[in-house]
Amino acid sequence: MDELPAGVPRSPLPAPRSPLTPHRLLATGKIKVDSYDMVGPRVQLRGDVALLTFNLISRGRTPKGEPIVVRWNSTEVYARSNGKWSIIHSHWSFIKPLPLAPPG
Repeated sequence: MDELPAGVPRSPLPAPRSPLTPHRLLATGKIKVDSYDMVGPRVQLRGDVALLTFNLISRGRTPKGEPIVVRWNSTEVYARSNGKWSIIHSHWSFIKPLPLAPPG
């Protein structure tokens, strides 16, 4: 793993930066994450901007208590201002599963 620049937060779970949409509000506080793994982190540093890309595998429970594993593609953009790093952009998307068998 490339080493993160000094002061760049190492948590893969940043605080939300945008207002929650209605469907996200319904799930807030109901899905429990028991553990997660950051897979393949890569840092690219350009001056006062750092780009962190990684996959995240989270293990938790649905609101009904059923186990669930969710896989994410993640990108975090950090900027350094006055010597302090902060997240200025965050993108998360589900990793699409591979087909089990070719169609047809």
